[in-house]
Amino acid sequence: MEYEISWLERSTTSTGKQKITATIIDPHGVKTEGVTLWKASWPNFDQLMPSMKVQGDLSVTQNGQYTNKTLFQGKTWSAASKSNGGAYRGSQATAKAQETKREDIKEAQETKHEAIKLAGAQRDAVLIVTNFYKDLDASEVRIKIQEWMKYFIGLQDQPFI
Repeated sequence: MEYEISWLERSTTSTGKQKITATIIDPHGVKTEGVTLWKASWPNFDQLMPSMKVQGDLSVTQNGQYTNKTLFQGKTWSAASKSNGGAYRGSQATAKAQETKREDIKEAQETKHEAIKLAGAQRDAVLIVTNFYKDLDASEVRIKIQEWMKYFIGLQDQPFI
């Protein structure tokens, strides 16, 4: 149901939770005082102000001698001056974040596969050079390892026969 906030007061509980105590008016003109709006239930909590119309469900519960009146947010809300469909924007942002995550995972997997190929080629080149070319000095060993690495990297694109 749509309510108009006619008065509000912001406060923080002893446990640190932010809330608004408000007076609201329903479409039939019935005024309800002492209604609580919790920050956790209202994404637009900081923008709420008097004369604003909000969509919500009023919950009235009896707790001993106390009556608790809480307004929980409905599916939509509108400000007195401007509104831009926050629920729709949220689904677009979620879809965009999921697509970005998918692309990042794909890129990371490709990088991981490339790193495995390079590490394997380097390992094999070092094993061959250290076992079969024992009489080379350090600079020649480096050159031979690079030659074998190029050879193994070239083989990685070939199908297994």
